[in-house]
Amino acid sequence: IKCLIEQKDQQTIVDFSIGRKDVSRDFAISDKPYARSENLRQIIETFNKIDEGQKKFVFISGECGIGKISLVQHALKIIRPRGGTIINCKVDLEPLSLPYQPVIQGFQEAIQEILITDSDIDRWRTSISSSIGDQTRFITDMLPNLAQIIDPQDQAEFIAPTEIKTNVTQVFQSFIEGFSACCNMLVFFIDDMHWFDKESLELLEVIARIPSLTCLFIGTYRNNMITEDHPLAASLQRLQMEEFDLLAIDLPPLTTETVSYLLSESLFYPVEKMQELSEVCIQKT
Repeated sequence: IKCLIEQKDQQTIVDFSIGRKDVSRDFAISDKPYARSENLRQIIETFNKIDEGQKKFVFISGECGIGKISLVQHALKIIRPRGGTIINCKVDLEPLSLPYQPVIQGFQEAIQEILITDSDIDRWRTSISSSIGDQTRFITDMLPNLAQIIDPQDQAEFIAPTEIKTNVTQVFQSFIEGFSACCNMLVFFIDDMHWFDKESLELLEVIARIPSLTCLFIGTYRNNMITEDHPLAASLQRLQMEEFDLLAIDLPPLTTETVSYLLSESLFYPVEKMQELSEVCIQKT
């Protein structure tokens, strides 16, 4: 239509970008990081400054639904193409989470991605097998799909129940040393840390203390759920005492003006007419 009008009125058609006024029939909220650009820059800058053998932490706190996961997802979109191997650790509340479940689940997903996308499985097999030695059966019992990469041998010796926690820590540390040798950098996304069991938090601390490991930890939690006796509070205190490089980001609620811009770009409607709707959205959510 624009071409017809210009041809009729001006006898010429000026170049223009197509689709500027197109409106999708499907409703979708704009996924831009509204009012979070500075926080996103901080995360990416932290990632870029990690040298070999270094570990850095980014902890993002805020109320439920405030945009913690959205911010991390934007950061991971930038980090992944730059060589970061993402380990997504999240609690499964249905059924009730078992000890170490978030970390195990994260590595299970990472291993599955390797099996699908990496054509050189031999290098993973060599690195992990040489690192864990005769504990292949123990680690594949924890990470079943790892058996598609390494050959699970018979358990070397009986492990008493009282020694299982120590053995988990030692074997998992050896596994991660072999696993990380095939990566440029590990990036742990630790979502909903307020739900994490004590054992998983302690295992993440053990991982952070592996001297050869180069990694970034990005954790999110609801600060209104962390009391003085919460396991996460103790874990954060220990990391601070050991002088790890920690960046804390406390996300505030979006302002009415920011919500107006979000609604404007989602509904394709002038931002100056979004004030009333944005106020209602803030009250409701």
